[in-house]
Amino acid sequence: MGNLPCHLKDKDDAWKQQNIEMVENPAYKFANLAKGGSLIDAYNEHGIQKVQEIAREEMSKFFYHRDGKKHTISIEELSLWQKRYKRRVAGQNSDLISDEELSEEELEEHYFNKVYPHDACWDLNKRGGVGETPFHLLYLNDSPVHFEVAKIVLQMYPNLALDVYEGEEYYGESALHIAIIVGDFDSVQLLVESGANVNQRATGRFFLPEDQKKGYTGNTNYE
Repeated sequence: MGNLPCHLKDKDDAWKQQNIEMVENPAYKFANLAKGGSLIDAYNEHGIQKVQEIAREEMSKFFYHRDGKKHTISIEELSLWQKRYKRRVAGQNSDLISDEELSEEELEEHYFNKVYPHDACWDLNKRGGVGETPFHLLYLNDSPVHFEVAKIVLQMYPNLALDVYEGEEYYGESALHIAIIVGDFDSVQLLVESGANVNQRATGRFFLPEDQKKGYTGNTNYE
């Protein structure tokens, strides 16, 4: 067995992949980085009930369970997904290789991003370009309308609070982290009440000191 033959070529690879998938990945139809999406349109044009209808009839198809019941992502499941993710970000077609072939490849261990079983609501294989969900983007867009839509879907499916970014660049970031950063403390309270992990760590490369972004060096230059 050999090491996975693809790596992020530069610090913008994950960002580029996310923007490429914005066009073709169906997950982004609900909420996107351009402050749009069907959930936002539904709220602006028809109100709360239309948002609930889309969440119930369309968005729930992207969950592990249509009723929003949580699923525990195993180490094996996450490892396979991360191998496909790295191939995709490196510009390779991950659909041309089977799970069996991927399982024979070694996933280069990331010093900071420790792989462990954890609970999730949104199916790992139906996410955005960097392993995020549209629910994360509702907070990332940082507007009263987006926060209100997030509140509506969270009240319907509290386990959305469990989901984190699974890609290497932003690994571990949760909706709770984003709500804290943008300063929406009503959302922070609701996420915590919904079961968000207050001990969740965001350890992706984006969050590391500059001298650690290309790999663990053992020492950090604080200057």
